Amino acid sequence: KEDEDEQRARYDKQVETKAALRQFMVEQKMKQEQMERDEKEEFRRIEQYAADKRAREEEEARKKEEAEREKVRILNAMLGSMEAKNKEKEELELLRNDLHLEELEAESRRREEMQMRKKLEDKEEMKEAYLYQMKLKEDKLQKQRDEEEAIREQLMKKFAEDDRIEQMNEHKRRMKVEAHKREAERLVALRREMYE
Repeated sequence: KEDEDEQRARYDKQVETKAALRQFMVEQKMKQEQMERDEKEEFRRIEQYAADKRAREEEEARKKEEAEREKVRILNAMLGSMEAKNKEKEELELLRNDLHLEELEAESRRREEMQMRKKLEDKEEMKEAYLYQMKLKEDKLQKQRDEEEAIREQLMKKFAEDDRIEQMNEHKRRMKVEAHKREAERLVALRREMYE
């Protein structure tokens, strides 16, 4: 009768332990899914920030280019008016051509510098985003390792209490501890497979 009661009690505790483990794994899965959603949202914000920054730079470049064109137009209009009144038309025409050429060269240099700077900034932003994602991934792996270690310790403690391991002799205790370790590792591996 006592053996049956003890077996029934051990069986009930095993059922309770497995139910608690399943509940724990469900909760951990929900936490992991939330963390993955948070990671995706963070990466989306990073990409949106980079896109907004590029749009601002392009808008600033467009406005500056329009202002330069307006300056050239005004200058050309002034030169045209002067040419109509001035006998030195050829000299003024040469001056206008020289000015236009200088502006074109300056504009070309400015565009090249902007493109170069933009490429470097984009490259740096992508690098920072990549490093950030790698850190999140490593943090998640470390958290998983810590959780698995905590589960192992909880299972070993639970198994030891269930089997009254402190009442066994040294050899039997050592054999039971090894069996507990194998069972704990099996349950941790099962949990890991559920997440993968």
